[in-house]
Order: sequence, then structure tokens, then C-alpha cells
Amino acid sequence: MNFRIVSTATPAQPERRLLLIFAGWAMDAAPFSHIKANGMDVAVVWDYRDVDSSLPDTIASYSEICIMAWSFGVPAAARFMSANPQLPITARVAINGTMTPVNDRTGIPEDIFRGTLEGLCERSLTKFYRRMCGSAEAFARFMSVRPERDITTLAAELEAVAGRHTTYSNSLWDSVVISADDAIIPPANQEVAWQGHHDIRRIDAPHMPDMQQLVNALFTNKPLISDRFRGCRDSYSENADIQSGMALRLASLWPAAPGCPRRIIEIGAGSGAYTRAYAPHIGPSDRLELWDIADIDPSLPGEHRITDAETAILTLPPHSVDIITGSASIQWMNSPALFVSRCLSRLRPGGMLLLSTFGPDNFKEITDADGSAPHYISAQAWTDIISAAGFSAEISEERIIRQFSSPSEMLRHIRLTGVNAVQDDPLKAAAKARRIVRTGTCALTYHPIYIRVIAGC
Repeated sequence: MNFRIVSTATPAQPERRLLLIFAGWAMDAAPFSHIKANGMDVAVVWDYRDVDSSLPDTIASYSEICIMAWSFGVPAAARFMSANPQLPITARVAINGTMTPVNDRTGIPEDIFRGTLEGLCERSLTKFYRRMCGSAEAFARFMSVRPERDITTLAAELEAVAGRHTTYSNSLWDSVVISADDAIIPPANQEVAWQGHHDIRRIDAPHMPDMQQLVNALFTNKPLISDRFRGCRDSYSENADIQSGMALRLASLWPAAPGCPRRIIEIGAGSGAYTRAYAPHIGPSDRLELWDIADIDPSLPGEHRITDAETAILTLPPHSVDIITGSASIQWMNSPALFVSRCLSRLRPGGMLLLSTFGPDNFKEITDADGSAPHYISAQAWTDIISAAGFSAEISEERIIRQFSSPSEMLRHIRLTGVNAVQDDPLKAAAKARRIVRTGTCALTYHPIYIRVIAGC
């Protein structure tokens, strides 16, 4: 496999993060050289004749690695992730690919694949690129950065991919993207391959979609989130009444303080509304640690640690924590599902994972107005994810509708609570605000989900 860094985070961040793109067949780094991922370096992997070749040791220096695999890059990335469990990998996204790339039901049909291989030449390769891009305009853009690959190596790559048989589970992936207009891997076959996955995102695009658009939609800009919450710290407590109510409800699920000391970690302590709500359940011998990616109120008790909990959890030994908890925080992570699985493995016997987050109906009025679909994890999907990790969960949910006097007042509420943290483009944010105002939307739905897991003894 070949590897190249195509862009670096600007400005440089204290915690180095990497977006690692596994490209499809007949690619090199050139078609991806324009991609930017705020807060992350971007690197591309290609050429799957030898998927057992190692990538540079510098990868291990990153504090977080997000995987975006496309087409034939999906099984190659699965192999890489399985072979490198020590890496701090969080988000894992599969785009227009399956774990069985050559298959009549779940990949490219065998006869089409063999026809491509046997008839491979410069002319047929150009035709492949045209079908891959979908439109003449996209094809022209692609050809301006066309990969420099020769036919001999491309044929060898096809032979190698067809000769491999993967047994990796679909659960390796957090999200799956399927393009409705994919003319390379039939969308119907992809649907069969990913049947039952908890997060399948269907888009109107060809086999090679707008990768920059997907990067913007799929990966969290953590430096931006930190800045936004730091900037609204004074206004948050006054305006985040729903989040305050969630904190109180979550605190009611705490057990009474026992006599023995416990190690307790709270994720996303922030202004401390939740910390103060569960404080009566903290015993004098308990060790309390507050983690947050942004500032923590200095008046709060316990040890304070400014860190990215999504990767900091990897530093904890198995079975070393009694309680891991957090209110309305894990939805900002690149992979909440993987984070929860990692938390469960860190609980001591009898320990507790206690979290609140948001479900698919959260802010549905805004996503309806914006024309985009929400991608929060549902209560049922959380049950399945936790069950797959070998635990049983107590999960409840509610829907709270907050009414405002005008769309502008609703948008002000969002800004003052920092929940617009994912949008860093002022022009796009302003355009979205104008669309919402035009709809006359004055209601906002919150969809809290509460998760409680007790580790078996």
C-alpha cells in the first residue's frame, strides 16, 4: 500500500489528529489532494496489491485517527484496523464499498468484475472513470487530477482484491454511506451487504461522491467545538434549561454512595450543572475526575483534566473505573458507539456507565428545514450496540418541544447554548439561518436518551 499526507491542520493543534482515507481501485493521492479536515491532517492510502505492507510509523504519533474508506478501500481498511488495534482509531466510515467487493449479491457481480479485468486498457479505464464520476462536469474535474497508474499494476490490483476473502464484521464500521446513483457497485447489493447496520446514510450521488462534502458532514471539528463552548460559557447555564433538566434526571439514576472508595470519571463536565446534581451521591473517599475538551468551572470538585475523552479513554487499563458518566456530551464525539464500548471494558465488576445523549428526532425542525437528515443513534440501536459488547442496558427516552416567539429567538437560543458548534463557515451558517427564518419555525424538539449499564460481577 502507498501512503501520502495531502494536507495538514491549520492552525496546528496541540493534539494531532489524522483523517486517513483509504481510496478505491485505480487511485493515487492526487484526486484527494484538495480535501481539508479542520483540526486534522489528511492522508491517503492506495494500491491494494499488498495489503499487509505497513504504513509509516509516524501514524502512531497521532492522538486520534479517523478512517474514511471508499469502494475497494473498505476491505483494505478493515484489514488495517483489525491488524492495528493499538491505534487510537475513532470514527470509521465506509463509503460505497462492502466487505465482499466481488460478489453477486453483496459487491460487484463476478461477471462484470471479470469483464473489467479481461478488457482492461486505457480506453476502458477512462470509461470506468466516467461511470465512477456520474456527470460530465465531475468527470472533467477528476481528469484534471487523474491518478498516474499504469495498466499492469491496476490489473494486478484487481487480481489481488478478487483473491482475498475477508471475514471481518460489519460492526467494525460506525457509519455506512450508499450512493443511489452508484454505477460501479450496485446500490441494491450494498444494501444487502450492510443489512441491519445501525447507521446507513443514503445520498444522491455517483460512486465517487463529493468527498469534501462528506468529510464536512461525517467528522467532528473538535477544535471548533471547544472554542464555541468556551465562548458561550457565561450564557450556557442561563439558556440550557433542557440540558439542565437532563442533568437532574440523569443524577436521579445514581446509586447511593457506598462506604468503599470509588474512581469516578465525568465526561464533559463544563459548567458543572450535572456535577452539582450528582454531588450528593459522592462519598468522602471517592476519587472524582472531571474531563472536558473545553474549560471546566474551577469551582467544581475533583481533579480537572482538559482532554479529549474519546481518546483519553484508551489510556485507562481495563477494569479500572467504578463509574463513567456524562450528560449531553458524547454526541459531539466522532464515534459515540465505539467510545461507549471502550468505556464498558474499563468498568470494574459492579461498575456503572451512566450517560445521556440525544436521539434521531433531536432538532428535527431544523434538519427538516435544512434538507439534511439527523444521524443521532436511536434508543434501539444503543440497546443493540451495548448488547453486542456483552452488556445489558436500561435505556429510556423522552421528547421535549421548546416553543419560541419567533425563528430568530430560536436561533438565538441555539447560539447561546453552543449547539451550533459543528458549523464553522459563516456564509453557510448565515444561509442556513435564513432558510430557517423563511420556514417560520418557532419550535425545537429535544430528544434526550438516557443510558444506564451495570457491569456484571
